[in-house]
Amino acid sequence: WGCFSECYNLKRAVLPQSLTELPQEMFADCSVLEEVVLPDSVTVIGFACFSRCQNLKRINLTKNLQTIYNRAFRYCASLENLSFPQGLKSIGEVAFVGCDSLTEISLPQSLETLGKEAFRDCKGVKTLELSGGLYVVPNYAFSGLVSLEKLTLGEGICALGRGAFSGCTSLRTAELAPSLITIGDDALADCTALESV
Repeated sequence: WGCFSECYNLKRAVLPQSLTELPQEMFADCSVLEEVVLPDSVTVIGFACFSRCQNLKRINLTKNLQTIYNRAFRYCASLENLSFPQGLKSIGEVAFVGCDSLTEISLPQSLETLGKEAFRDCKGVKTLELSGGLYVVPNYAFSGLVSLEKLTLGEGICALGRGAFSGCTSLRTAELAPSLITIGDDALADCTALESV
């Protein structure tokens, strides 16, 4: 693992069609990496694979991708315009924490598991759509999205964890799913602009 980590002059990576799994910390701390081109064969992005790649702007999440492990894109502050494929089943804990340049998050119907704090402190996100494939929004999954203005929870979501949307200080409207059964402590605490639920 860590096969290209700390390659401080690497700006672009095009990976071969034979690759199915990106190992842990594969490109961690590649501080000038801007673009990664993945082949359709990739199904797994490993633990902390692109962690702290602060200049990473573009990566194509391909159609066969099923699993994004913990910390995979942690503190990729320049990452923008991610398109999550149908077929994606799991996103790990703190996978996208601190990805400040993301402006929208739309998770696919296929998603079954989302880790704690997965998108915490993504300060640029303005719109968020969660599909009904996800039953539980875990603890602090979307806390600190200070630019988020509207939240839509899809039918099928049954529970919001502790602090799930806490500190979303620009949030004005939250559409809660009719399937919702449990709302955890501080789930929407400190959403100081909230006008309607």
